[in-house]
Amino acid sequence: MNQETERVPPTGPPATAEPDSFPWPRRMTFKDMETFKLCELQYRFRKEKRRKEPRTVYQIVGDLTHMGAAEDNPVAREAQLQEQLLKLAPETRLATEGVVRELIANAHALSNKQRVKGKQKEKVLFVCEATVPGWVLTARPDETGLIPAEEIPDYRGKRSPEPGERPGSREHLHLAEDEVLQLAEIKSGRRLQEQHKKQLFFAAMVAAVGQTIAYNGEIRLVVRLLRGKTEEVFWYQHAATERNMRKAAAVIRKIELAVAQDNFKAKTGEHCFDCPYRKTCPAFEAWQKSRRQSSGKRSHPAEGARRGRGGSGYLRLRSLPKDPKLPPAAGQ
Repeated sequence: MNQETERVPPTGPPATAEPDSFPWPRRMTFKDMETFKLCELQYRFRKEKRRKEPRTVYQIVGDLTHMGAAEDNPVAREAQLQEQLLKLAPETRLATEGVVRELIANAHALSNKQRVKGKQKEKVLFVCEATVPGWVLTARPDETGLIPAEEIPDYRGKRSPEPGERPGSREHLHLAEDEVLQLAEIKSGRRLQEQHKKQLFFAAMVAAVGQTIAYNGEIRLVVRLLRGKTEEVFWYQHAATERNMRKAAAVIRKIELAVAQDNFKAKTGEHCFDCPYRKTCPAFEAWQKSRRQSSGKRSHPAEGARRGRGGSGYLRLRSLPKDPKLPPAAGQ
């Protein structure tokens, strides 16, 4: 059961936070927002760039998969993969390589099903102003592209066909939008999770408000599930923007209050085992001590058990050892 502490010892900003003394840039990503909602103290550590735990083997597999999926040139992709594999422990390198190659192949197979204009493989940074003064929202989907409307079977921007016009014909489809903006996220797992959808809807909101790419139609959202070799498709409608911007503003105001009061609440629970700051977190240490005293034994589950929860959609790597600590990938 989650436990929440009302206050942690002050270690950072002063009790009052003036606009020119805010401790970090007034910028919020989807990850920032969800981290604050999960645990305010973890959000603070994240923004203060505290030292993280080494990347786990599962995270490294995700890192390498995203690198390979973003590189179209096979020669460059192979060189990049070999360079990163050398950073892994020898006993895990062979099994890791096989998994990564499979996921990269699945990513390119799914991506190549569409003819995308522009630099789909190059991430686009979307930025918009929040409704709270001085704040901006940012999002960077794994893939951004413009899809010819006639190539999208589920395209909904259609009118009723004119007399003599065949429904679904090129002329019929093109009257609403010639091209459709598509945002895609690549996930290593087999099953869709609610957070996958929320992440893309946040990115679509930022894209719609900020107009980094001038586009006013509905936005096609795609989650590519590499383990399952499937895609899940959703559509973002502008009618949802105002409501979602209010939700983001509510989180921002809570962040400002926490900074002003120097009070970031720590919420402990099983999610703490996935926190990259747990080894230096006083709340985690106190929670673990309390659990050991109440149960008389350590309650830290094995890494493989946490990552292999049935039905959760997590990537299961049965052939990999359960050592959670491996050298980080480049840039981590």
